[in-house]
Amino acid sequence: MNVEISARQRYQQQLQRRQTVVFGSILSAMVALLLLGAVFWTGLTPFPFDPGFSAPAKPISTPCPTGTKPVDPKTITAQVYNSTTRTGLAGTAAKNLQANGVTVTESSNWSGRALEPSATIFAGAGGIDSAYTLRAFFPGSTVQFDATQTNDSVYVVLGTDEKDMVAKPTAEQYAAAMQPIEGCQAVKSVGDSK
Repeated sequence: MNVEISARQRYQQQLQRRQTVVFGSILSAMVALLLLGAVFWTGLTPFPFDPGFSAPAKPISTPCPTGTKPVDPKTITAQVYNSTTRTGLAGTAAKNLQANGVTVTESSNWSGRALEPSATIFAGAGGIDSAYTLRAFFPGSTVQFDATQTNDSVYVVLGTDEKDMVAKPTAEQYAAAMQPIEGCQAVKSVGDSK
């Protein structure tokens, strides 16, 4: 039995073949792009170019001191925080700093994670030399740049390695505290400070 296919049926068959080819091609391309994206996302292959928006944020960097001489402690305004589980550490440190002329506006517990150095002193562009000066009180302390600090005040976060705060630093201890920390960067290269 010879069945003839009508023109309409031939057209429908051609249309189905075309649709199969088109949708099959699109589906194949999508699967290939998905696999390629997975390879880049997992890091098996590096991305061929570096879009600036996907770069990880720069970590807070250690700034270098802007001067070589310590700041007069009487001109320093600081906040003192305790990141450890030892009770009263911030209060004791605040009293010692105040006895040396530092204006302490707050002393309380640190809300962030516990820090390891004896003290981490955070400062904006205007308080870097004050932060380095306060290093004389906390042997083994470090200075971190905080771009959100817009004034010259600093905040001291006491860490788990805090053992012996210096009651009254000597001239030699102040001079040693003003030495740049290894790996420090000039303020202009640390953040968006001016």
